[in-house]
Amino acid sequence: MEAVPIRRVRGFSKNALYSRLLIFVGTASAWPLRSPTPIDRTRLAAGLTSKTRTGKLPEMEVVVLSDSHLSAGFDAVGDQVLRAVTEADVVLHAGDVTSRQALEDLRGLAETYAVLGNNDHDLAGILQESRMLELAGVRIALVHDSGATKGRARRLYRRFPNADLVVFGHSHVPVNEVGEQNQILFNPGSPTQRRSQPHRTFGRMSLAGGRVQRRYIEILD
Repeated sequence: MEAVPIRRVRGFSKNALYSRLLIFVGTASAWPLRSPTPIDRTRLAAGLTSKTRTGKLPEMEVVVLSDSHLSAGFDAVGDQVLRAVTEADVVLHAGDVTSRQALEDLRGLAETYAVLGNNDHDLAGILQESRMLELAGVRIALVHDSGATKGRARRLYRRFPNADLVVFGHSHVPVNEVGEQNQILFNPGSPTQRRSQPHRTFGRMSLAGGRVQRRYIEILD
């Protein structure tokens, strides 16, 4: 297994779980910081045109979401997630958007790839239960439920043997780890319902040259 440089996010050392999860993984350089961008809710309400340029980008900034559990529009996720989405090249959503309007809003803000969650009753027939895609040369599997924690790495590798990265959700428990044959397993947690977790969370990644250059879980509260 390849050793990767790790840079821990300051300020969370007291929490063992999130000290383990909230890490920069990839190149030795830190995640690029961006100036805050004010959210234009008028544009959000009107609907924006997605970038639709993913095939042309050698490097891509990706926001990873799951289990949003929204009853209306996407803006209910809050300004921190909205800002991240508007700055991203692509959004991956691993199911349980639960609102058709929220999905339409999200697709207006950024190029979005999503799958069906067990609570996405309004989106049945619109979203697939799983999908494979390639972004910046990285082969990605997207699915909602990965099954039980025990045996998960082997099970996901058997299901998606050609995937470099498997993104999943359902549990609301963040996961950022390496599984079978160096396959990356990533669950961003939930940006709206922390349940048994200490924080609401979502994920960010940087993809380039067929590799996941950086990946981390971001705390929302």
